Amino acid sequence: MPALIVHPGGREASRVDVRDGAGPARPPGAFSRWAARFVKDPRDVPFVGLTLAALVVLLPMAVLAYVPGVLSPWYAAAYLAVLFLGFLDRYILMLHCTSHRRLYGRGLGALNHVVPVVLAPLMGQTPYTYFAHHIGMHHPENNLPDDLSSTLRFRRDSFVDFLKYFGTFFFFGIFQLTSYHRRRGHQKLFRMALAGELAWYL
Repeated sequence: MPALIVHPGGREASRVDVRDGAGPARPPGAFSRWAARFVKDPRDVPFVGLTLAALVVLLPMAVLAYVPGVLSPWYAAAYLAVLFLGFLDRYILMLHCTSHRRLYGRGLGALNHVVPVVLAPLMGQTPYTYFAHHIGMHHPENNLPDDLSSTLRFRRDSFVDFLKYFGTFFFFGIFQLTSYHRRRGHQKLFRMALAGELAWYL
């Protein structure tokens, strides 16, 4: 059915057909039906498959990198190709969604740590720091001046400002984040960010 999109000023912006253009949905396959028994939200069923695929493909590749004689520039390039072409974009979406809502239900709570702890290092992400940053700081501050990742003080059309933003985040982000949580009295988030960052270097 067409939906009306209205500008904040009140004038009509456009009409959009919000029906699924692909037609009727296919019934879920056997894997989806099986996975749906474990997740809290049926929309998250694809994340079970993505988690299993990453564990089957990336974890052995990462372990092999520590075998003497295996790691080479070609092996590193192959790992990065598999990571970027097969997993990273979907992993970031999964990490975002599972930070906002738990993936697994009661009795499987320990599995909720697989995405932010086991998979994160395979994707180049420190354990738990995304949650401490995104949920613990960014959402409450809402891109306003106290938001450490706020873009308001930077010109978006300036490459120099981009470098300032990126450099600040890259070199000082974890120090600013842990300091933020400590000042705010968020001891659990402080410990989470600090432990996640330190675990990266082990």
